[in-house]
Amino acid sequence: MHPAGIGRAVGLQTNASVRGDLISWLDDHPDNVFEQEFLAMIRRFMDYLNRTCFTGLNAMEFHYAVYGPGSFYKRHRDQFRSDSGRRFSVVTYLNENWLPVDGGALVLYPENDEEILFFPEGGRMAFFRSDVVEHEVRPTIRPRMSLTGWLKSV
Repeated sequence: MHPAGIGRAVGLQTNASVRGDLISWLDDHPDNVFEQEFLAMIRRFMDYLNRTCFTGLNAMEFHYAVYGPGSFYKRHRDQFRSDSGRRFSVVTYLNENWLPVDGGALVLYPENDEEILFFPEGGRMAFFRSDVVEHEVRPTIRPRMSLTGWLKSV
């Protein structure tokens, strides 16, 4: 695990005042059977979206994200200004026995600054447009874990 950055390529930087999680990228062809199963499920979902919604998805990228106590990620969109490949964001939570008092909510801002709080309960998955939906992770009280990634068209 290493500190997560903001931006990409030459502009990549770490900034703990914006984002405090640690990440580890998932290999496209992992040895771990559970990671293989997860990626196979995501590929089937992408195929479904392509067949039914004509999304043109043809790539993905995922990483593990761990937010330690007090960590957060300020409001942002997941699509880079210089690369429109990220179409959909997917967050799958790996936490056991999560309670709202544990903090760490994903807050979605779909429109007009309306807030939708999504607590990171194990087994839940959040799915939203990377280029449209601003979101943030509120400070967490205990370690918060997820598999986070993007469905892409490149």
